[in-house]
Amino acid sequence: MIEVVTLEEVKSHLRIDHDVLDADLKNKINSSTAAVLDFIDYWIQKNDNDEQKIKASLDFNRVKSAVLILIGILYRDPDGADKGLYPRGELPFPVTSLINSLHKPVII
Repeated sequence: MIEVVTLEEVKSHLRIDHDVLDADLKNKINSSTAAVLDFIDYWIQKNDNDEQKIKASLDFNRVKSAVLILIGILYRDPDGADKGLYPRGELPFPVTSLINSLHKPVII
């Protein structure tokens, strides 16, 4: 999986200055990254699944911001109390608003 954000970037984004939550944050990094990359799979394939090409893209900062926002949502709401705010099976609007143009909808 492509490393979109580092633990240090996440801790800075969430303003965390201790190591107590590192294991939980790493889990949230992996889960959030997988969810965002899955959503923009079309864009990943368009970039030949090449990590260097993806990270050099002008769109990569939007992807990074989307992952950070999703991690922040999971950090703020660890027990899913806010689940009613988001349609089932979809990423939260603040995340998709950044990366929606990189997504190719699939109609089944």
